Amino acid sequence: MTLHEFQTRARWPQFEASLLAQGWEPHWDPGIEAFVEGIGVPCAVCGQRPVYVGMRKARYALAFVVCQEPCGTWFWFIAPHAGPREGDAV
Repeated sequence: MTLHEFQTRARWPQFEASLLAQGWEPHWDPGIEAFVEGIGVPCAVCGQRPVYVGMRKARYALAFVVCQEPCGTWFWFIAPHAGPREGDAV
């Protein structure tokens, strides 16, 4: 990601599509979902309560808090390591 891409960050639907095109797969972690729900921090842009969306690629996991449309604002954090899945490259 370049500085320009960061400054002009895509809305969630477009960014999610780009992740899927790069080989990331949806990944659900109930512990992270509970953490995000437990915090209860509203979106700084629209005030909605964002939801958890997880993505995984090989051994790597990312977690996002995503505000639903029409806002589409999102933030990411590195998900706790869930361990490799069978067949993952080391």
